[in-house]
Amino acid sequence: LWVSVTPLQMATAYSVLANGGIYIKPRIINKIRFPEWKIIDYKREETRRVIKKSTSDIITKLLVSSVNEWVAQNWKVEWYSVAWKTWTSQIPYKWKYEVWQWSTIWSFAWYWPAEDPKFVIIVKLDRPRMWQWYGWATSAHIFSEVASYLFDYYSIPKKIK
Repeated sequence: LWVSVTPLQMATAYSVLANGGIYIKPRIINKIRFPEWKIIDYKREETRRVIKKSTSDIITKLLVSSVNEWVAQNWKVEWYSVAWKTWTSQIPYKWKYEVWQWSTIWSFAWYWPAEDPKFVIIVKLDRPRMWQWYGWATSAHIFSEVASYLFDYYSIPKKIK
């Protein structure tokens, strides 16, 4: 059985967890400004409940626990709890899978702060050229840089643990 999803679909699935089980229509932009001063604002659209809030809370606790136990301290975003998961897939090729050395896709998803999420990030590495155990380290570093920038840019206060 072949299952295929886009990074946006995966980000949307993690958004459901981050939003207490509610599906929120994904959007890439907040607003459009036209030259003649017209502005179109896109509002948050909550469409339906997908899973119970209690289920979302349990999954979030599991994802936070995996960060605390498995991700190196160097790549955490200080002061925030993070919900995190990784997955690996093979690359399909002519109704089979590619079999050469770098024929995988490593994907990683985060949302944070776990208690009141502001962001979801998906990092997808196609055909990474490194030993498989270092994939999480590479993506965690990318996440850490982006997350630190976003928290600084949006002036989100640090939570003292």
